[in-house]
Amino acid sequence: MAMLAIENGNFVTTNVTRKWPKTSASSTIVIETDEPTDGDLERFLTARWGLIAKSKRNKFLWGQVDHPPWQLHNAQLLHLDDSLVTAAGLPEPEGTPHVMYSEGVPVRIGWPKKI
Repeated sequence: MAMLAIENGNFVTTNVTRKWPKTSASSTIVIETDEPTDGDLERFLTARWGLIAKSKRNKFLWGQVDHPPWQLHNAQLLHLDDSLVTAAGLPEPEGTPHVMYSEGVPVRIGWPKKI
């Protein structure tokens, strides 16, 4: 998987390309960032303190995640060209997207443990 993000003022372009498994797929997203936001919905969607992954032996693992709060901004979707979602076997998204942006935060992930 390759990812490229380009920031130009309030505009952000992200391109993700997957070449494996099976067929390649990609996603290009262009957004315009806006004012900071911090509400219950934003915290619910982004405050995650653990992750779940599947091991090579098909066992589920859990890892603790630690990070400061995201500094989120409202954003408007200007362009979306995506084949990653359907290539992953998920249905095509419907409806109006909820778009937010963050410059990122440092994240620490603990050693995974069997669930």
